[in-house]
Amino acid sequence: MRKTMFTAILVLVLVLGFTGCDSTVDPPADVAVSAITVAGTDDLTIIDTDEGTLQMLAAALPADATDTSVTWSVEAGTGTATISSAGILTAVTDGTVTVKATSVSTPAVSGELEITISNQKTVIVEDETGLKAALANTEINKIIFGNDIVVENMLEIRREITIDGKENTLKSTFGETDRFALKIDSLGSNTVVRNLTIEASGYTGDVIYVSTGKNVTIENCILTSTDYEAIGIYFDKTSSGSAINNTITARKAIGADTLEIVTITGNTLTFSNLGIELISADPKVVINSEAEETLAEIPGLYEVSGNTYNEVL
Repeated sequence: MRKTMFTAILVLVLVLGFTGCDSTVDPPADVAVSAITVAGTDDLTIIDTDEGTLQMLAAALPADATDTSVTWSVEAGTGTATISSAGILTAVTDGTVTVKATSVSTPAVSGELEITISNQKTVIVEDETGLKAALANTEINKIIFGNDIVVENMLEIRREITIDGKENTLKSTFGETDRFALKIDSLGSNTVVRNLTIEASGYTGDVIYVSTGKNVTIENCILTSTDYEAIGIYFDKTSSGSAINNTITARKAIGADTLEIVTITGNTLTFSNLGIELISADPKVVINSEAEETLAEIPGLYEVSGNTYNEVL
């Protein structure tokens, strides 16, 4: 009897002991980021090569913070640069920039570092004086528009250069003598003009005139002129190149009178006279519609495809 009672009491104690224990373990509390320090690889604070890069590094404190990830940004000072989500800083123009790393988990916490940039061949232009100075400076190989610019006469490109309008506008107004907004000759071979709006008025002949330049690329531009005998883009003489993904409004949208290869693709053309005129083709070819384009393949000379035609009568 005693043995039975002892056994029952022992079982009861064991049951109460197990049921009274709390098996749940609270997870450790999150450790917030309290500070961030920013450094360049090998503690570098300069970029001194054209379009050079620098890997930026961020260290979050305390070291045992739960989430040490950051977002990167860069602020222009006297210079400019871009930075990737991985913290790779790419130089654009000379001067200083401030690189900032911001905590993802604690956005109020960030760290900064100033980087000095030199020896860049890119310049940002804000007005006609700066634009013409950049075109004349042979040390510059890329011009970026930082603003809309008004010019009173023709701009000539007489060396290889890249012009990036960054969706800004070049407004050209001139008389009957200089009949082009932008002229590119043989010394301007391999020039690239992109992301630029050109509004031409006056006695303009061509918004962009490629006289003898070879391998000239005009892409993602908006070109407008309805005055006189205006042509949006014209490839002349021995010139060659590409007109890609442009939006053109002119009496004649695109013309070519050259025996070199010209690629015309993806453009939106609004015109009152001719969409595309290929003068050197034998016989001359005029294309005013998508249907006509499919019949105008000229291998080895003109490559024309994927353009949109809007004839305004």
